[in-house]
Amino acid sequence: ALETYLKNICVSLISAKKTNTDLDVALVTNINIPTKYEKILLENNVLIYIEPFDSFVFPDSYRWCLAFYKLCALEKMVTKYNYDNYIYTDADVYVQKSLDKVFLELKDNILLYDINHGLYVKNYEIIVEEFNRFGIDAYITHYGGEFFGACRENAILFVDQCKKIFDDMQAKDFVTTQGDEFILSIAAYKMKNIVKNAGAYIYRFWTGYFYLVSTCFKYNEIAILHLPDE
Repeated sequence: ALETYLKNICVSLISAKKTNTDLDVALVTNINIPTKYEKILLENNVLIYIEPFDSFVFPDSYRWCLAFYKLCALEKMVTKYNYDNYIYTDADVYVQKSLDKVFLELKDNILLYDINHGLYVKNYEIIVEEFNRFGIDAYITHYGGEFFGACRENAILFVDQCKKIFDDMQAKDFVTTQGDEFILSIAAYKMKNIVKNAGAYIYRFWTGYFYLVSTCFKYNEIAILHLPDE
């Protein structure tokens, strides 16, 4: 499984770098990358940041505990590295176009991916019930954890909001079945005046079954393919 994950990381990051040669593309991780894959990444001008997993930490026994490293990594990047803008994605994506248009959006918006789940979808029923138990009596948007984009100022505000939610979860001994998407969605709800759907730039393609999805290619081009079943 680790070997497949590392291969996906290389495909994802190298595709981003090849279509965005003037941008810094980086792997943020809390482990030492095997030499074979480290060499591939460095040869393709991908940066590697080693950052400890010491924030947004849940017990190892919790199924989704590792998913929260994305929020830890984001916090590290916005507090330690002075970039103008920040985008993170899951490892199982392919970047097929320039992200220049995305960065234009980040002047005004935080971009998160609305996965378009309604109450016909069991996962949305589950997360709404969890929102309610957490004290939010509203049908808020369920955002996916595969994409985040913001300018530095907004990224710092978003991380601060996520930290408040995490601290509240800890105080209440609250456990979600939806991983980091629970915190992301609540933070987005609290900052909804500047949050915009990133669906114009990234789309989820489940590849375990056959789906005919053509508009994202022909009529509504997107920059990033998310392939979570690969």
